[in-house]
Amino acid sequence: MWYKIVGWLLIILGTIAFAKPEPLRNRLRKKGLRTVKRYLFATTFSLGALLISAGWRHEGALPKLLMVIGMVFIFNSLCLIKAKLADVIAVRFEQLPLLYLRLFALGQIITGVFILFGIND
Repeated sequence: MWYKIVGWLLIILGTIAFAKPEPLRNRLRKKGLRTVKRYLFATTFSLGALLISAGWRHEGALPKLLMVIGMVFIFNSLCLIKAKLADVIAVRFEQLPLLYLRLFALGQIITGVFILFGIND
């Protein structure tokens, strides 16, 4: 049930961000670097956990490679908490053109659709 809520939330927020990406950028500027670093940490940690869970359910070399990549993402997310690289990424994210923000929103919508239709009860 939680995956349906997360899937629909990603689709709705992605649609809003795709339609109006400039308010998203302004909101991130107002929140500051610390909040952007938290978002970056949450994103990389979640992606790592997703890759590990996807690799855990299947047999073969490719799923095990996904698990290793997921572990690397989790390790990197833990290193990003205090790293100067997170500051650089946050500043760079604020300067991205609107096209890239829309592509990010489109990726968010696609991820939400994959979550909704990819997981079978």
